[in-house]
Amino acid sequence: MWLVVISAILYVIPFIDPPHFWWFVFLFPVPLLYVALHIQLTFAMGYLWGLVTFGLHLSGVIAGMVGMARGPLLLKIIPGITLVLYEACYGAIWFWSMRRIQNLLRIPQYSVQLLMLWVVSLWVYFYVIDLYCLWIFGRAEGYMLMHPLLPLAIHPQLLRLLPIIGKQMLSLMLYSVAGALTLVIMWRTRIAYIILICSVLPWIISYMMPVQTPVPPAWLSRVISYTTIYPAVSAPMVVARGAADDFKQLLYVRADADIIVLPESALYAYDIFAKADCMHAWCAEALGRPVHIIAGSFGWNNGCYHNCAYLVHDGTLQMHHAKRHAMPLTERLPAWLHLPWLHNLYFATMPAIVASDYERSYFILDDDVRLVPYICSELFFNEYPDDAYSMYPIISLTNDVWCPALYVKQLLYLAARFKAIQWQRSILYISYAYATWFDCWGNETIVQAY
Repeated sequence: MWLVVISAILYVIPFIDPPHFWWFVFLFPVPLLYVALHIQLTFAMGYLWGLVTFGLHLSGVIAGMVGMARGPLLLKIIPGITLVLYEACYGAIWFWSMRRIQNLLRIPQYSVQLLMLWVVSLWVYFYVIDLYCLWIFGRAEGYMLMHPLLPLAIHPQLLRLLPIIGKQMLSLMLYSVAGALTLVIMWRTRIAYIILICSVLPWIISYMMPVQTPVPPAWLSRVISYTTIYPAVSAPMVVARGAADDFKQLLYVRADADIIVLPESALYAYDIFAKADCMHAWCAEALGRPVHIIAGSFGWNNGCYHNCAYLVHDGTLQMHHAKRHAMPLTERLPAWLHLPWLHNLYFATMPAIVASDYERSYFILDDDVRLVPYICSELFFNEYPDDAYSMYPIISLTNDVWCPALYVKQLLYLAARFKAIQWQRSILYISYAYATWFDCWGNETIVQAY
């Protein structure tokens, strides 16, 4: 029992502190595999494993969910606790299924065959968590922030095989290291040591190989990240002029800049983009020179409330993008969860977000700069790019201010780096905590933020 708990804790630690403990992702399966070779793990043990992993990993997310909710504390913690209790079921089903398969195939304890079966089951379990565990909320999607490969993005050279062999094969290589280490602990044969060396060698080679020198585009020096939030507490014109005063100060400090980027949900006064006089407050006459402004905000269309990104140039709205994904619970509720008390927790003061079905386009700033907008979860919940413009870099506007846990903000940052490597696309990642450019090798260039 204790080895199961130790395995669960070892799994979570590299997500909480990736810079120091990323290498734990190679080790966390070892206690679990060791005990699985000695005894048959039960449904209850699997549920315990799931409770520890999801309870610890989602603690920061739950704190953020409580902060976003409105109402009595007891009601605010119910969605997060229920989510953990639900997700823990996957661990229970995993252990129960392995026991049934072992008995059906009559695989003996303390055997290499059983070890291999458990290594494969690790792959299956995290495949489901990564891609499908949130299906209950009305969409077949998973939670990539719990994938064991993610902490390795702290050293992007470890992921150099990712675009070559794919995430699933690289995941199997990762779990094979723990399997080989368990093989050595259990049997200590020469072949076991050879298998361990072979499983570790690709990772060592990847880590030691020279890293591609980053060459950021020349236009990146023109970008300013402005991480502030303008609440909708004043008249639209007041908000527009207040933002204009801030922009003028930024442009005074950065005389070479002409692209200002505000993260997701920066402007709650979304109606300023529909008013020509408000947009005129951002024209060259007001700001001192023509400027491109990309801002995260909201908007209505055909009775649907969307999370949006807007492109404004010289006081004129050029384009906008409506987010094609909505987060379960905090942005949308599936039909079976339309309960009055739950609706009032998150949508008492703002309407629910509706995922748009518009085709994703790209922002044209000038002849040299074309950016494909992805708003927060659109980047993290898409396994493959959701656009047809692979020749253009992505700009990701992310809201990470909702979560007080620093490790969650860092995981979102690492997830953006991971996507840059996986998709072989450069990504300009702008959040309230980070402003950085990732190239397709995962190298980063810091963008100046205010």
